[in-house]
Amino acid sequence: MFLWCPRPSAGLEGAGRSSGNRGCGQFTKQTDGKGDRLLSADFPDSHQALILMPDQAPPASADLQDTGSPAASTERKIRSVTYNPAIFDVGNFEEARRIILTGEGSTPDERWKSETPYLADAIQGALEITADTVLIDYGCGIGRVAKELIQRCGCRVIGVDISNNMRILALNYVQSSRFLACSPEMLDMLVARNFVADAAISVWVLQHCLKPAEDIARLHRSLVPGGGLFVLNNIHRAVPTKEQFWVNDGLDIKSLLRDRFSMVMEGKPSEDQTPPDLRDIIFWAKFLKTD
Repeated sequence: MFLWCPRPSAGLEGAGRSSGNRGCGQFTKQTDGKGDRLLSADFPDSHQALILMPDQAPPASADLQDTGSPAASTERKIRSVTYNPAIFDVGNFEEARRIILTGEGSTPDERWKSETPYLADAIQGALEITADTVLIDYGCGIGRVAKELIQRCGCRVIGVDISNNMRILALNYVQSSRFLACSPEMLDMLVARNFVADAAISVWVLQHCLKPAEDIARLHRSLVPGGGLFVLNNIHRAVPTKEQFWVNDGLDIKSLLRDRFSMVMEGKPSEDQTPPDLRDIIFWAKFLKTD
């Protein structure tokens, strides 16, 4: 049975993958003989992440200020780590599936089989998708959800992903004339030439984006007025870095979405469809472009 437990938002407010990785909290420090490493903790408020691009130098140590605990220590500081989008440059389908759907108390294979049709049900319940719909799948990966929706609805899907390898795999996986895959920059070019989509989805993606406010703004520009956006995401961030597999920089994705869109419905997947390690740290929501 499909149970998403939706609840309407209190009012209309507003003006891009692997799922909910446990251990993507803020940080503690451990010395293991190879130097200090950042390890995830249970999201203590006293730790923050400063995410750097690979070609950026970290700030001087004097700029890494203590975050304000009465018992100040060297572990309670802003940590500088390096953004690593290469984690998504997979070489084949199996590697893609493992990074798109981490186990989280289940297995990628089990999640792929059960979560995919469940998500398609949820998206169809939130968005009016027909054969005439042009849908953006933002952070499409290899086209898992796009393929399911095309098979069900006959819609047209533009898959957007930062990874060229994922985009190539998506074309091979979806194998439909109603699907194309492009980079975010290509989507920007299309929008600059007056393209807009009817609706969009972003599934397990915004938690990983380096600058999610920019990705959300891109989604806003890409939709028709009144266009719907379906988001499934971690409550906490999970940004891929070189120093630590996933880290949390403290950004609030739901608040960033509300800055651009009106949230009309929210909830979380039913427990029987959620891996044990994700049950308390995820949300879904439907948003509308109202300006």
